[in-house]
Amino acid sequence: MKHDDSLSPLLTGQRVLVHLIGAYRAAGAAEEVRVLEFSPSLRYVRIMNTNGLKFWRRAEEVRLVELLQPRETPDPESLPPLPPLEVLT
Repeated sequence: MKHDDSLSPLLTGQRVLVHLIGAYRAAGAAEEVRVLEFSPSLRYVRIMNTNGLKFWRRAEEVRLVELLQPRETPDPESLPPLPPLEVLT
């Protein structure tokens, strides 16, 4: 059975590693993106990279490498206190 590495609308909102075909990238490099939405025809996918840049790509040019776990935001109450600041004179 052939492995399907195309993106699916079921991945909307998910963090994924992808290969962007046709983009200037190092050979074999994967990029973390968040899948934002698909066009009504499913030919285009809107993604956001880790720098917050949002862009549309042809769905056939975005190949799924791996599904990532959601990032967990730590509870501020559970973080250790910061050390006191030193005042420089």
